[in-house]
Amino acid sequence: MKDISVSIFQILERKTGGFREDAERIKKYIKENIQSAKENVEVINIDFKGITLVTHSFADEISVVKEYFEKQNKKVEFINMNEDVRKMTEIIHRGRPYILKNRERSYKQAYLS
Repeated sequence: MKDISVSIFQILERKTGGFREDAERIKKYIKENIQSAKENVEVINIDFKGITLVTHSFADEISVVKEYFEKQNKKVEFINMNEDVRKMTEIIHRGRPYILKNRERSYKQAYLS
């Protein structure tokens, strides 16, 4: 079983995860590492060491990244989160059904009305 660790701090080169695009960069980095791995990657550790703050947007989008790889039968773990980052990701995780419902409603109002 092969696992990879991905350091958010090293990818973003700062202590904060602030934008959805930041999470997309992390997703792209992970995809490139999976493709270049000699073995089948089964576990992805997303390392928050050095990250002191994340926004709602980043926390939501990094959850989307996690779901993306889990749908490909990868185990994804968030590691080395400080208390503030952990709380933000938990808030987003609990509110995810509400967020998705509102996105769908907004989309319908904007494009299907």
